[in-house]
Amino acid sequence: MHCKVTLDTNILISGFLFDGICKDILNLGITGKIQVFTSKPIIDEFRTILETKIKKEYHINTTVIEDAVAIYLNFSGIVMVSDKPRKNYTPNNGDNFVIDTALISDSTYLVTGDHKHILGKVKMPQLEIMSPADFMKTMK
Repeated sequence: MHCKVTLDTNILISGFLFDGICKDILNLGITGKIQVFTSKPIIDEFRTILETKIKKEYHINTTVIEDAVAIYLNFSGIVMVSDKPRKNYTPNNGDNFVIDTALISDSTYLVTGDHKHILGKVKMPQLEIMSPADFMKTMK
């Protein structure tokens, strides 16, 4: 059985834009080596960041954005999360949805680059929260 993984939006953005560890993690999902889970709030945040910040900064068009979202949805299982997070795990509401997604999907790992709100700050016995580099070490 493949491990279940929830990816924070910062991993998605980095993985779709740049070569490196985050792209390697996305490729594990694309090739079916890991089982990736998402939810509407993560999808919406991914699309919004692409449309507002990334589109202008990297001069990409709407078709490229929709293709990125479609690729992500193609290799991700979608779980239903509430309109309000079940708990305030962090002061950042968007991060609370990511954590809810990981818990509801029964993910083993939540991969994030968020040192400000999540990494080293949120601890859960049923979920390993780790950086992309630490996650890739577990995949070897």
